[in-house]
Amino acid sequence: MKRIRENKPVSARHDQPRETITMLAILALSTRQIEEGRMQAARDVLQRTRVRSKPR
Repeated sequence: MKRIRENKPVSARHDQPRETITMLAILALSTRQIEEGRMQAARDVLQRTRVRSKPR
């Protein structure tokens, strides 16, 4: 069997598992927040932000 050699720098290959773990942690956190009902619709958040940022 032939091994495929990556042309990435060594540091880039070592960062990949860390990035994968980080993404899985973010996914787990967001899933938990959805289950707990702590998520808000983006349109609602944006609307509140627009109301707050209007000049007085």
